Amino acid sequence: MRPRSLALLLCLTWLCGCAAVGPAAADSEAPGHRIWIAASGWHAGIVLSRPEAAAAGGLPEAADFPATRYLEFGWGDRCYYRAEDKTLGLALAAAFASSRSVLHLAAFSQDPERIFESGRLLSLELTTAQFRRLLLSISADFERGGAARAKPLSEGLWPNSRFYAARGSFHFFNTCNTWVAEKLRAAGLSLSAGGVITAGDLMARLGAPPRDRPVGSLAHM
Repeated sequence: MRPRSLALLLCLTWLCGCAAVGPAAADSEAPGHRIWIAASGWHAGIVLSRPEAAAAGGLPEAADFPATRYLEFGWGDRCYYRAEDKTLGLALAAAFASSRSVLHLAAFSQDPERIFESGRLLSLELTTAQFRRLLLSISADFERGGAARAKPLSEGLWPNSRFYAARGSFHFFNTCNTWVAEKLRAAGLSLSAGGVITAGDLMARLGAPPRDRPVGSLAHM
């Protein structure tokens, strides 16, 4: 493998790594909310019910996607995540010199099992309190500039998706998978921060099967 290709592979590996997730903490409530962790390539995101999020409150951006059933949340470097051509230069800048981050919201109505074909999907059951804490933690990462609701920066990567300015600093040791782990930790799940580099590692720590399973396509959003 040429040095440039090796550098790109290593950089992309770190761009979406560094999070480890363990079993759920004890909770006195019965589970009542299903969420999904979706891994596709190097990236992992959080999928949840849009009607449930709207009913729970605290996430005003859910209103940007009316009449849809699910939202998928991802976080990352603002330049790299939004770029159509993800070059080595952008990858290095994201890993070592990122100055701004972004949240990506994608909305769809088909069941998640029919959407995420090229990656892995794992469902988790949260109590009402855990679900509420998850929403509040995600909501806190929107950069709203004093407004009640964040204004989209641009259209997103998929049909019916948008990018929003986000809080937090993306870097070599704080990536999209780290962000997923932190949101699950905020919800009340027990997490370990070390030992995970790729999205596959994250899914393995969550108990997903070792092999990806075909379940649909993002193109159908």
